[in-house]
Amino acid sequence: MRESSPINWWYTSTDAAVPFSYILLAARELGALPTTIAKRLRACNIATSHDSLPKGLSFSEALRLIRADELDAGEVPGAEGFPLEFLVKTALRRRTGIRHIVSLLNDLGIPVRDHAETVRAALARVPRPDQF
Repeated sequence: MRESSPINWWYTSTDAAVPFSYILLAARELGALPTTIAKRLRACNIATSHDSLPKGLSFSEALRLIRADELDAGEVPGAEGFPLEFLVKTALRRRTGIRHIVSLLNDLGIPVRDHAETVRAALARVPRPDQF
């Protein structure tokens, strides 16, 4: 492993597939196609979470979705970087639902959970007039 590798191997578990979001970041750094990098990793018997971008998602849109421009050098996107506010704004901007955005992020190897459950649980704790 080179210290200057375009993939940050420190955050990669040896028993898990390389998240496609890592491949996106490497592709941006190398000026290569993500599918080319995924193919090369597979040729080296390194599993990837996906082989290509989700259908209908361009490379530049995927980088924007994973917040690549907000990451420091060597940093990788994690689920904690995708709060409900970001998901709502992104869904509105893309004219889709939050579940679709969560699905795209999951397809890119970022384990963002469905925030609908969080919202339902929070609403269940909101006091109602008949509870006073």
